[in-house]
Amino acid sequence: GRIPAFAALRAGTPCTIDGMALTVVDVRSARYLGSEGQLPFVAEPGLVYYAADLRGANGEMVSLDYGNRPDDPRAQPYFGDGVRLAELGLTPVRRFAGWQPPATRGPQ
Repeated sequence: GRIPAFAALRAGTPCTIDGMALTVVDVRSARYLGSEGQLPFVAEPGLVYYAADLRGANGEMVSLDYGNRPDDPRAQPYFGDGVRLAELGLTPVRRFAGWQPPATRGPQ
């Protein structure tokens, strides 16, 4: 199916992408103040990024990446499933004031 225009998205709106019935759960724009680590694009300070997240009734998740153009007709969809942060096994996890990193699992 077609990717909806960014301007048409609102939280709670039903949407069908690639035959999946989804609901919009988050629509956002964010301005880069800086970046850290390796990114597959240049995150220039001041650049605005546009994206939306959708969820299905069976745990399906889709993120729509509009890049720095909310009117981009070729927004990139990313399909996945929800997981807990600890399940990803990311180490080391940078600590931020007021945030407790997830407990990691021991050897299994």
